[in-house]
Amino acid sequence: MSTNKQTTKNIKLSHKLTMYLIKHPAVSKKLPFDASFVVYTKDDDELNKANDLLLQELIEEGKPVVKAKETNDKNNPWAFSSISA
Repeated sequence: MSTNKQTTKNIKLSHKLTMYLIKHPAVSKKLPFDASFVVYTKDDDELNKANDLLLQELIEEGKPVVKAKETNDKNNPWAFSSISA
C-alpha cells in the first residue's frame, strides 16, 4: 500500500474515531493524554498491516501509543489498548 493511500485511509478512519470521542468524552478521559493513536479498521486488512508497521515504528521511538481498533459492536464501536515501549 502506498504511503499516500495509507494516509488518506487513516485520515478518514481517524475522523470517525474523533467524532466518536467527541460524542463520548468519558472515553477520552481514560486514554493517555500524550499518546499517539494508531487506528485499525474492521474492514481493511491491508491498511491494518500497514498500520502495524507504523505502530512498531512509534514504539521503537519510545513514544506512548494507543491502538484504536474499530469493532462491529454498535454499543462499543472502538476498542482501545495502550502500548508502551
